[in-house]
Amino acid sequence: MLAFDMPDEEVSARRLHSSKFDYTDYLRKLLEVLDPEGCSLHHVLESKVFADPERKDLTSSFLNLIMKSSHLEAHDINMEIQFPIFNAEFMCFGEVKNFSARSDNLDQKCLFRGFLTTILIPVREGSYMLNCTGLRVGFIGKNQPDRALLSSDVHIFITLRDLQLVDCTLCFPELGFSFTPKDVSVFLVIHKLLSDKNNEARSARELWRIAANKIGHMTIIPMLSLQRLVGIIGQ
Repeated sequence: MLAFDMPDEEVSARRLHSSKFDYTDYLRKLLEVLDPEGCSLHHVLESKVFADPERKDLTSSFLNLIMKSSHLEAHDINMEIQFPIFNAEFMCFGEVKNFSARSDNLDQKCLFRGFLTTILIPVREGSYMLNCTGLRVGFIGKNQPDRALLSSDVHIFITLRDLQLVDCTLCFPELGFSFTPKDVSVFLVIHKLLSDKNNEARSARELWRIAANKIGHMTIIPMLSLQRLVGIIGQ
């Protein structure tokens, strides 16, 4: 006479969990064969996103303290963007005479003392002021004077909580904006160029850069580090 014992619920659950785990592991191996670079980046990002919350809070607090104790200034910032289709006949420009970024409550105390205090009382929130004077954006044509479409001074007030943007206020004391009918055709050409680029097939590295931008709000890793990580793995 044969007797069969019915497995209890714990054994059944363990077998079910084991089968799911094996299937997930099987899918991971298939993906590593199809896209090894993407899987490597995914593993690194997964470890960062799901890192220890206490460690993330401490790192975020230290970065907040450093930003509250820092004051950044830059002068005579100039940028030019050339479009190959115009053969250097036309370009966009942007310039800022003075730029400054500082905390709303600049902490001038001892930084080492602040680090020790941060361990006991984390710094989660901070308010900052960004000032741009002499901002100009416009076009430059060959053998033609530059034409400013927008000119103003800009004051930006932002609030960060756990390094995430929670509030942003833009102030324009005096905003000047002007364009001519001739500029409309230029806008249409630029719009067509951007539309054609979006219809082109994108490489795997570009797709992973987009993924890094999408998950940037989930981690305290600076976006520059994510972009550098994509470049290293994609080589």
